[in-house]
Amino acid sequence: IPSSSASEVMNCLSCDSREEVDRLNDAAGSKGGTADINPAHDHGFMMSRSFADPDGHVWELMWMDPAAVQG
Repeated sequence: IPSSSASEVMNCLSCDSREEVDRLNDAAGSKGGTADINPAHDHGFMMSRSFADPDGHVWELMWMDPAAVQG
C-alpha cells in the first residue's frame, strides 16, 4: 500500500509552546513535507497540528498548557 493512502505509524511530539508547534509544522512544509495533512485542533489549553514528511510518515505536533493538567 503506498504511504499516501495509509499510515502504518503516527509519531507524536510534545512541544514546549504553541509557537514551537507552528514553527515546526511550517518548517516541515517548507522543507519538502506536507503541512497540515489533518485539520489543526485548538482547544485553548491544548493544540495540535500534523504534517507528513517527504517519505509519507505522519507526525503530530502537540502542546498542552501545564496548568491545565495540574488541576
